[in-house]
Amino acid sequence: MNSFWLFNSKLEIIGDLERTGTAFDIVEGIFPPGTQSPVHIHSQYSETIYVVEGNLTVYIPGESKELKAGDTYFIPTNVPHCLINPSTDASCKALAVASTNGFSKLIRAVGLPVVEGEDSPAGQHDMALAMQIMAEVGDSIIAPPGSRP
Repeated sequence: MNSFWLFNSKLEIIGDLERTGTAFDIVEGIFPPGTQSPVHIHSQYSETIYVVEGNLTVYIPGESKELKAGDTYFIPTNVPHCLINPSTDASCKALAVASTNGFSKLIRAVGLPVVEGEDSPAGQHDMALAMQIMAEVGDSIIAPPGSRP
């Protein structure tokens, strides 16, 4: 199983240590209209975002960057950030490369399996487990969705 729902986004692990033996994770994400991540930090890996379809806004302290299909954005370790699909009617598809790996561990442990034909997750995330795995991989949520760094 490589496709999971994580906090309202549909994620597919394309490459990681478990699947391909790589020292980085490649994850495809589909972000429904209006989806917002919480403000968070990755202390053990950087993140590079490549937008495949649609639009995505990246917020870091003092900056917001509007990305469209074909755009790339690099987020260094320890930089608070959040991602938002600003569209009210179109999903965004993007690739995230986490270097070194760790993001896929969170997805596999906490994500809810994608069920073919369903447009949303069935069930709730185990938030205690999410916080435990996030601590292990160096992730911290510092503000809820809707906040800005």
